[in-house]
Amino acid sequence: MVFHGIDLHSNSFVAMSMKYEGGLGQGTIITTKYYLDPASFQKFKDTLSKDDYVLVEACSNAFWFHDQIQDLVQVCYVLNVNKSKVNANKTDKIDTKRLVKKLAYYVLANGDDEDLSMVYVPPKEVRELRALFSTYRLNKKTITQFKCRIHSIFTENGIDIPSKQVISPENRAKLLELPLGDTWKQQLRILFAQLDTIEQESEELKKIIYELGYRFFREEIEILLSIRGFSPLTAIALMSDVIDINRFPSVKQFCAYLRTAPSVKSSNDKTVIGPTNRYSRSLTCTLMSQSVEHFAVAGEYLGAFYERVKKGKKAGVYRMALIRKVLVCAYYMLKRKKLFYWTDEKLYQEKLRGFRNIVNPKAGTIAA
Repeated sequence: MVFHGIDLHSNSFVAMSMKYEGGLGQGTIITTKYYLDPASFQKFKDTLSKDDYVLVEACSNAFWFHDQIQDLVQVCYVLNVNKSKVNANKTDKIDTKRLVKKLAYYVLANGDDEDLSMVYVPPKEVRELRALFSTYRLNKKTITQFKCRIHSIFTENGIDIPSKQVISPENRAKLLELPLGDTWKQQLRILFAQLDTIEQESEELKKIIYELGYRFFREEIEILLSIRGFSPLTAIALMSDVIDINRFPSVKQFCAYLRTAPSVKSSNDKTVIGPTNRYSRSLTCTLMSQSVEHFAVAGEYLGAFYERVKKGKKAGVYRMALIRKVLVCAYYMLKRKKLFYWTDEKLYQEKLRGFRNIVNPKAGTIAA
């Protein structure tokens, strides 16, 4: 049995291997640097056996590394670096030694999550879906930047243009007829052309996201759409974060994973409720924050809760409280495979029909 600690980089990695020789933390230690080119990587693979354990820190290519060796070893773990930060000197050798010791203790002493906090490795298809969301959000951010720049050009020239006129493609030709210099108009033509391209690409990305979401999470999406304020995009985002609701034995863990649970510090008689956990998945919470006003009227239960928590609290606090409450509903809906209790049937059927028509225009109407 050999324990391998991997300090992974973009083009290379340092591997510290400790051969278990009967005592906890005792063994022969070898440190080797490998590169990610096929020949060097194959040399590392040749050192592995089915009795080995590997621990690699989470980074951009950690999942790829996991896929390459998972069938060659007993287990390949991906370490959650956000929950295992160490304030000490940092070198590749120090990092790999720390990883090997953590791994050996975890395996030989039957450790738990407090000893070694791992990152769940999602299927390849879900990773592709998450990557699409990253590109989609980047495009939306770029669109906002372009629109702000266009609006600022008019402002610099003393022209007050409402933001909605800049957003609307139908008004762009009219905007070029306003009294502006040739240089300003040339900038606007370039910005409008780039904006049109990015908006078109965003719609293409959105369609791909819908298609993949429909393929992997059709049943879950149709359940979540029964909540007013949940769009297909938000439902797919939630499922790409969660993947499988059965991964979460409690609703508290579910909400904490989606960045809606506050941190708690308690000692003796003093308890401090802090901000939400910043190291968990943020995509779902970000999209849901855009639909808070819809959630507030999604049903009597949520409406009454929203009015109660609004009193005497900051906007960010009560908005987050409502998002968490909606996620609690979503958790039990997915667990029980039931629609939202206060479903607006007409709106629900419209959302289902629109979603189906995007992913499959020939699907036709949807049965209730």
